[in-house]
Amino acid sequence: MTLKSTLARLEQIALSHRQINHFFIGDFEQFANNGEINYPACFCELKPTGQISKTDHYCYYNFTLYFFDLMDIAVDSGNNEYDITSDLSSIAQDYVALLNYTEFQNDWGVSVDNAMNIAKYQLADLTIGVSVDITIGTIFDNNRCQVPTTGLTVETEQDRSIVQNYIYVGQGTEGNGSTFGTLANKLLLLVFKGDKLLVPTEGTPTVDEYKFNYATGQFTFGNDIEDGQIIQILNKNSL
Repeated sequence: MTLKSTLARLEQIALSHRQINHFFIGDFEQFANNGEINYPACFCELKPTGQISKTDHYCYYNFTLYFFDLMDIAVDSGNNEYDITSDLSSIAQDYVALLNYTEFQNDWGVSVDNAMNIAKYQLADLTIGVSVDITIGTIFDNNRCQVPTTGLTVETEQDRSIVQNYIYVGQGTEGNGSTFGTLANKLLLLVFKGDKLLVPTEGTPTVDEYKFNYATGQFTFGNDIEDGQIIQILNKNSL
């Protein structure tokens, strides 16, 4: 999923909400000078910093989503302000909920905790705004095969399909874990400790499990590595 398609989806989500009448992507000055705004409005600001992570295979983009509505200061401005703030807060929560629509989770991930800010903004009119900071991660598969290059040889799909067998003989001094740097950034297919097939876990491993740090090649097992015990790991290059 590209940045362009991410922005298109953010717009689709906003305009699908029945209480949002206007959507704009850009910087704040562009939005404020964009001519007549049909409130309530949603403004999407793409932040200049993000992150490309090989560890969890996501490319992260940071956004601030603003939800604006006009503030009527003519009558009972205090209650009017709280009413509008309440409505905008509800819209912001609706938007975050829609970001987590089940079908969207196939090609992006959304930050779990999102800071919210409430303020008055002087645009062409006096408005109240509720903003939410959101991080969206799109799939980064580290696939060099698809990169258009000249004068640089990279792995082919066939190279990536070759399965390798890594064997380690225990020394009896490792405790319940060791780092096999050769396996950093590799896709693990099968892990045997002795004659036992282990399964991966993100938590504290039991005797039938292992925990693997993709970035470093560090393994943690559910019990100690014994002297002479064979650890066998089938692996291949990851995307």
